[in-house]
Amino acid sequence: KQLESVCRHAGQVRDLDVMIERIRRRYAAEAPNLLQSVEKKQLKRFTALVGYLQTIDSRITSLAHSNLILPQNERRKGGFAGSFKPWAQRRILKLGEHFLRFSKHTSHTPRSLHRLRIHVKKLRYAFEILTPFVPDIASSSVYMRLQELQRLLGEIHDSMMWCKTITNYRRDSHEICSRRFVKRQTRRRLRRQTEYIAQLESLWSAEEQAIFSNELYCLLNANPSL
Repeated sequence: KQLESVCRHAGQVRDLDVMIERIRRRYAAEAPNLLQSVEKKQLKRFTALVGYLQTIDSRITSLAHSNLILPQNERRKGGFAGSFKPWAQRRILKLGEHFLRFSKHTSHTPRSLHRLRIHVKKLRYAFEILTPFVPDIASSSVYMRLQELQRLLGEIHDSMMWCKTITNYRRDSHEICSRRFVKRQTRRRLRRQTEYIAQLESLWSAEEQAIFSNELYCLLNANPSL
């Protein structure tokens, strides 16, 4: 739970980092107060992250080291890898089934799309971490499809975060030029979101979900349970 909290804090800092980079690259001259506002919020989030890291139980580090770093003699024997492979396959399959179940009922609301993005990230990172035990998975079409899905959901997420940020900026700003900037950016981002969601519907249609499901089960030599 502590590590989950670290990831949550770090994710908030990451979202603001992306926004700051976009503002500096494109809109620093047009909306200088926006940059200042987001930088102030980013510093606050980063300070909270650092403060939380200082409260984490130091035993987590030693526990992770003792459990995740394989001793050299076990690596040479290969016994651990052999016994770990069935668990790795079951873990990937479980995450895949959770993802498929949720994706069947996903709506286009920000909350639903965000949760879908989290499911995709968990499954994709499980693929990458467990590749030594399931070698074919990193080069599979299943993995490639997840990469594209995560990229698209990331674009939607960043676009929604941008709209939320500039909407708050408009509420707090009394400058006419800033209000015009916010209106223009909001229209542009909403149009982009519509395009992204159309791409998502094509990439993750019911037919594509069925193909993904079959490929995942074949890859893991498992029987469908959905």
